[in-house]
Amino acid sequence: MSKKLTKVLSVILAAAFILTLAACSTNNGKDTTAATTAAATTAAATTAPATADRVKIRWVGAEYGPVDENAPVKKIVEDRFGVELELIYVEATTYAEQMGLKFASKDIPDMFHARSPVIYREWVSQEVLCPLDLDTIKELAPGMYAEVDHWTQQVKVDLWESVRVDGVIYGMPQLNTDGMFAAPVIYRDDWMKNVGIEKEPETLEEWTDMLYKFAKNDPDGNGKADTYGLSQSGLNAFWGVYGYLPTIWSYLPDGTVGYGGVQPEMKDALAMFATWYKDGVLDPEYITGENTGGYWALSHSFINSRIGMSCHGSYYHWNPPYYEGHAGGSNYKPFMEVNPEGSYALAKHNPVMPDGSGVMSAGLGTTGSQGVMGYQVEDHPEVMEKILAIIDANYTDYDFYLMVKNGIEGEHWEFDENGVVVQTKAWQEKIKTYDSGLVASASIGCSNCFCPVQSMIHYQKLQKYQYDFANSTVAHYQTTINVKQLIMPSESEYITDLDTLRSTTFTDIITGAQPVDAFDQFVENWLAQGGKQITDEVNEVYKK
Repeated sequence: MSKKLTKVLSVILAAAFILTLAACSTNNGKDTTAATTAAATTAAATTAPATADRVKIRWVGAEYGPVDENAPVKKIVEDRFGVELELIYVEATTYAEQMGLKFASKDIPDMFHARSPVIYREWVSQEVLCPLDLDTIKELAPGMYAEVDHWTQQVKVDLWESVRVDGVIYGMPQLNTDGMFAAPVIYRDDWMKNVGIEKEPETLEEWTDMLYKFAKNDPDGNGKADTYGLSQSGLNAFWGVYGYLPTIWSYLPDGTVGYGGVQPEMKDALAMFATWYKDGVLDPEYITGENTGGYWALSHSFINSRIGMSCHGSYYHWNPPYYEGHAGGSNYKPFMEVNPEGSYALAKHNPVMPDGSGVMSAGLGTTGSQGVMGYQVEDHPEVMEKILAIIDANYTDYDFYLMVKNGIEGEHWEFDENGVVVQTKAWQEKIKTYDSGLVASASIGCSNCFCPVQSMIHYQKLQKYQYDFANSTVAHYQTTINVKQLIMPSESEYITDLDTLRSTTFTDIITGAQPVDAFDQFVENWLAQGGKQITDEVNEVYKK
């Protein structure tokens, strides 16, 4: 914490406490009506300081279009927190380049976001970001601090590590609880019955038996040898039966951290996949993947009955309709159109060894994006206070969260009979005058503008049906978390070539272009070509 911030902290803590108390007191956490929300907004506007006394903040949101100067959400935020907002729109596709130009001309916003760990570390090295510390965050954004700590306990890895560089925090992690779930294991349960299997497989041996029958026993009954067990994504369910995943850093038995792709167990997995490829169980076109265009999460190989098992996309791309009128996941509708008499299921457990061991990859609960402040904010604690108060309201006030995500209740959105947020008819008509719904949302100041980081507890409440589905399916998978959260100093020099070396060697081994024993030479090459240096850096960090 800077000396200047320490001197004024006692003054701004009182204001932060009042703001936090107001944010937490809305109807004792219960859903409020539009009238209640409007009354709270009116009260906030009445007590807000005059414009001349307001703290000015230059704010870049993660928007799909510019925000109108008189946007209703912007005005509510300004009145509630006593701020004057200059909202700066930066086009998403050229975000890093445009921000770089701003930095070069010393035009550094107060609040913005780093969209990837690589960009984040680069900006830290350029010294354009404001350092933070957990004491400051805990005092000025207690709701955010508590929630990050909550999810840290859930995943057993310190989520603050994702924003630490050389021991210093420069940002706020964007939580993503979707990433806490492993990829789904999808299989054709109608094919399973067609080949004479009555029970969902659990062990590696049982899964292997079913995959072979999918490839060899004409599961679709068309009299043609045109089916395979699995393709590219399906391999993700089986790397981990041997204990490690090829792109994940894990704790090793000796207590150090190691890269999964070079562990001896990888050789066993590669040998198995090579056999599957040779025997025609693994789709010979697996290298190109399952998606042939359009939305990335569509598994065309599965939809078109080429394969009978998949791990493509996320769980919410496969769910059936949650209620009458719901469309279902993005793979559900096209699958049913192509296979009106067909069916599939999400496995209740990921494949395991007979002793029950075996893992799948799960994300850490962060997106890799970080909310950050310009370096000048360190010398303006009143700006930091306001920024953290606005962000903290996302975590402590559900009604505020709904407003900044969706707009004004009754004007832009309402709850339908299923308790789901839907656009009002009037807003639906208004949206037609914009290029897209995303641009329309940006114009009124909602969506991502004031959620550079957001509460996943509130998000899960808003997406209740989705998370009920996740908790009944993929939540039961045995998962492993990538314990390496930071970008290591030498990764920019080595990681691209190392990733290419791994993917090329593994593909060659699986397809038979190289023998399985080529794995041993790969490990030596990987270590010699920068892998050892990265491993040493990782272990130095985690030793501390």
